Amino acid sequence: MLREHGHASRPDIAIFSYKSGLITALTRGSKLDADVERLVAGLRELEKNYRTIYLVCHSLGGLVGGQAVETYLTRCRLTGGQCSTKISGMFVFASPRAGTGWANPLLAWFIREFHWLRRFSDRAQRIERFFTDYVQSNAVANTLDYKFLIPRFAYLGSADRVVNRFSA
Repeated sequence: MLREHGHASRPDIAIFSYKSGLITALTRGSKLDADVERLVAGLRELEKNYRTIYLVCHSLGGLVGGQAVETYLTRCRLTGGQCSTKISGMFVFASPRAGTGWANPLLAWFIREFHWLRRFSDRAQRIERFFTDYVQSNAVANTLDYKFLIPRFAYLGSADRVVNRFSA
């Protein structure tokens, strides 16, 4: 149960979606960079009215969410001055942070997401490098030398055949 000032409160839930699955195969895939920009704009809007924002992401959405957080915080850092964030945590479910063997490079021309999803893709590595260098992802009281505290929690599928345990 979530509590705010000693009273039970209900969280607001915003759903962010993008083209995926069979729809993307028929349309040469989604434009994930544009989707990231839409999510960054959404985070800016939410930040105006909420004290805390949690991202809950599934599968490729974990990479999209991670890229959006990176973009959002990098722009904040580039503006100079004090930069803080209301992003308070990320929960990723079966997110292929190290890619998946299902993302066949030969099919990447037809399904653009495979550029992000292939094993150890440049995009996935860049996202992880940003979190390693600038974000304290463990739930601790002090960010140490990191700039931001955004705990990340990964949930694995017990019988997931698309995203293996190492990647998730």
